[in-house]
Order: sequence, then C-alpha cells, then structure tokens
Amino acid sequence: MNKTPTFALLISFLCFPLYAGDGIPEPMLFDLVRPLDSKKGELEVNTLVHKSYEAKNTNHSIDPFGSGSTTSDKRKIEWSPEIEYAIDDGFALEFELPIEGSQIEAYKFGAQYTFGKVNDFYIHGIQVLLEPNQDFEKYNTTVLYLGGYRFNEIFSSLFMLGGRMDIEGSNKENSFEYLANGSLFAQFNHTLTLGLETNYSLHENGNYALTLVPQVHYNINKDFEFQAGLSFGNSSFAREKAFVFRGIYAF
Repeated sequence: MNKTPTFALLISFLCFPLYAGDGIPEPMLFDLVRPLDSKKGELEVNTLVHKSYEAKNTNHSIDPFGSGSTTSDKRKIEWSPEIEYAIDDGFALEFELPIEGSQIEAYKFGAQYTFGKVNDFYIHGIQVLLEPNQDFEKYNTTVLYLGGYRFNEIFSSLFMLGGRMDIEGSNKENSFEYLANGSLFAQFNHTLTLGLETNYSLHENGNYALTLVPQVHYNINKDFEFQAGLSFGNSSFAREKAFVFRGIYAF
C-alpha cells in the first residue's frame, strides 16, 4: 500500500487552501477601522496587548512603538480596547482607548471609507484618525491612503501611506511625521493566516521609527479570532522587543 509522503501533504496544503476569502487581512499592530470590504452592520470589539521584554529609550517623553504614538513611555503593559462599527458598506467608525498600565493615555476616534475595487485584485480607501490626549490639551491627527492587493488565493498585501501631526498643542508646528506601512499575508485556509507587518515613520526633524511584526492570525470560529506576534522596533533614540496579542470578537 502506497503512503503519501509528508512533504506531498504539506505542498497540497499550501497550494490548495481549504478557503480563500476575497478580503485582505488586517495588520495586527496598526489595524484598520474595519476590513476594506466591510458590510453595513458589522460590529467588532477587540483589544491589543503590547508588552516589551527588552527596551532602551533615551527620550521617555515619547513612546515610538506604543499604541499611543504621541504619549510618553512608562514601560508598562499597553493595551487598547476598541469598538468598530460599519455604518454603511465600506464606511466604518471606531473608538479606541490607548491605556498604559491602568492609566488612559488618549482617546482615539477613527473613520474609514472604501473607494471600491479597481479590478478583481486591488481595493483602496482612506482612513482618518483623531487622537486627543487624556487632558484634551493636545490633538493628534492621522490621514492615510489604504491599498490592498490580492496576488492569488493565498498571498495578499496591504499598505498605508500618509502622515500625522498635532493640530493642537504646544509643539504642533514641528510635529509632522510621514507614515509608510506595509504588510504581506499568506492565508492558508479559513483558520490560519501568517503575516509580516512593517510600520515606518519619519519625523520632519529626521527622527525615524521602524517596527517589524511577524504574526499569526487564528480564527477559532466565525466570530472569534486571536492574533499573536513579536514586535522588533528600532528608532533614532530607542529600540524595543515586545510580545503583542490581539483578541477579536465580531458580532
């Protein structure tokens, strides 16, 4: 009796996925308000947890790798509960609370609009974020162009291009940063997705921050998903290695 070699089973698994969704996965650390192909009425709650295990920062007034980009670095566990809702097809809103330890650092409001598909492979949209700090003394805003491309049934990518700056605060004139984020995903089936996320920012004063996040997404069922990965960050004045986790529940 012939036995199928292990490597043949592996190749079959990789080349013929059980499921290949039309949508583009979301990056884990810098996620979308909703997927670009969101439908009216979709509701999701999720929480990101970020815990560094090796870090050095010579400027603790800034946390270049945390969930609150304009907040200080307190070297505690960071977590960001949020709620997302699609009020129409391709148009979604979110509210997020960046927290470090037990202290709320900011309030983040987001809106995202999908322009639509250019063809069967490319979909694009825009995302706008407004992030006042906990005292409502400084307001940071982010504007990003979003693009998602599906190469085939398994591989897809997502990129974000734009910038962020303070629109209110003591240093708003010198706060602008360019943003360029890109992710590559491999969806093997309806359960398992592997990804590599890159987040890059360049301040107008020359300071930069780059984060690489290899990650795994696992769907327990149609409603619940968890994501886990490692974050490797390097900037002009800091470096960090961290564990990251996101739990997601969709209604």
